[in-house]
Amino acid sequence: MMTERATYWRTDDLGEVEWLTAQYRTHRFARHWHEGYALGVIEAGAEAFTVAGTRHCGTEGSVVFVNPGEIHDGEAAHPSGWRYRMLYPAVAVLERAASELSGRPARAPLFRCGIVDDAEVAAMLVDAHRAAERSRSTLERESRLLSALVMLVRRYADVTTASVPAGSEDARMRTTRELIEDRLDEDLSLATLATAADLSAWHFLRLFRQATGATPHVYLLQRRLARARLLLQSGEPAAAVASATGFADQSHLTHRFRRAYGVTPARFQRAHRRSKKLQD
Repeated sequence: MMTERATYWRTDDLGEVEWLTAQYRTHRFARHWHEGYALGVIEAGAEAFTVAGTRHCGTEGSVVFVNPGEIHDGEAAHPSGWRYRMLYPAVAVLERAASELSGRPARAPLFRCGIVDDAEVAAMLVDAHRAAERSRSTLERESRLLSALVMLVRRYADVTTASVPAGSEDARMRTTRELIEDRLDEDLSLATLATAADLSAWHFLRLFRQATGATPHVYLLQRRLARARLLLQSGEPAAAVASATGFADQSHLTHRFRRAYGVTPARFQRAHRRSKKLQD
């Protein structure tokens, strides 16, 4: 039976990429999204997840795609859980892959499906992942990653359509999002947000969800987590980060952070420090 473990690190060979190799049995990812892409291969077991409103079940060999801003979750779909390798490239990394493929500057590609079974692509992604984990050769790491991403884009992405980030909205929703960003450490009320948008509470809820794909509560939590990541990367202690981002305490931050990203804030921060030392 699988035990739960997760190893996280980041690289900057071709631009910012975060990497995760993990196995989970009881862990459940809360609904969340990423600023960049989430791509990976399931190596054993099965994972069920919903992305872009569609439910999927990935088994051994499945390749997973999540575009920037797409809300998704994840949980075991097999009694023993699942094991996978994930990479989280920044938008600029996929723009580079799309540009290499088209031979001209290209916008960020949009993957058309949440999951596929493609043994060749899966093998290339796993090879790139293992190289990022073990290889001391920058050339090997860069070559394997770029080759895998170009193959992904060629087969499964639309390079003429830019991905739509979470938060495409009118001026009223933009004002509300700015208010949330400015007051992440506060216990905001629905009335406060609706008033800022000059809407009734019910109308605000409907329009906010249309604009962002999330309820105000889920959106606020995601923005708190995003701010927490930045503060942790800057070296702030986890307790101070929790206070600055509106979490009740460090334990609350740790719980929410792990449910969204699969690793604890402490492990995330250590991985960032290690990668920064390697660059210096």
